[in-house]
Amino acid sequence: MTPVSTPPISPELADAGLSLQAAIALDDLDPTSRDALRDAGIDRRQWATLVLFAQAGSRLWDRHVVAATDLDNPFDETAEQLVADWMAREHPTHRWHTVYPGEALLPLGQLARRVGWGSTSPLGLTMHPVHGPWIAHRIAIVTSLPLQTNATEPPDHACDTCAGTPCVSACPVGAVRLDAMLDLEACGRHRLAPASACAHQCLARNACPTGAEDRYGPEQMQHHYGAGLESIRRWLEPG
Repeated sequence: MTPVSTPPISPELADAGLSLQAAIALDDLDPTSRDALRDAGIDRRQWATLVLFAQAGSRLWDRHVVAATDLDNPFDETAEQLVADWMAREHPTHRWHTVYPGEALLPLGQLARRVGWGSTSPLGLTMHPVHGPWIAHRIAIVTSLPLQTNATEPPDHACDTCAGTPCVSACPVGAVRLDAMLDLEACGRHRLAPASACAHQCLARNACPTGAEDRYGPEQMQHHYGAGLESIRRWLEPG
């Protein structure tokens, strides 16, 4: 099923690189998402809408983040500033609050499927029907702005009809399987190995034929996977 095209909530934010946008009325949220907001201290009576933004491809990096890599969390801080500017410019009388990244443990994969962005792939990443594995959740806010829910039909899983499953064969340590979750420990240990070809990229992700034109460039790849290496090292090599 091809996802239904809906007008962006903010064309300016789409042009800036937050090209996937979705709104869900708080009253229409699934129980897991409602519980996540409650546990984070969000009083649903004070807000109207949950708004989700994600990047697809490298536009956000190319237009904004590449010039802001000196920030502690350049993607997070850039996305929040873009949303803050948009709200101040277009909706100055409405309140808003960032819930992701932050205190709310939202089920992002579940929400992605709900709004038509795709389902979880064998890589553990959301698989978009058009952009493939090259999307990333960037920011979610609650706002008093009453936006119409623009969620679409959940798309068919692109992996179900993939010929040859190249992501599986491209993984050098067999961490990617269609019938199981990604073997995070095998993946992480291989990435930390000397001269690993996976240190600053994912060969399995690169092999995915869906959305290949949206694959990140080398500099963005280095940024993402370099930061990930430090997290893996703290997990697998404590102390």
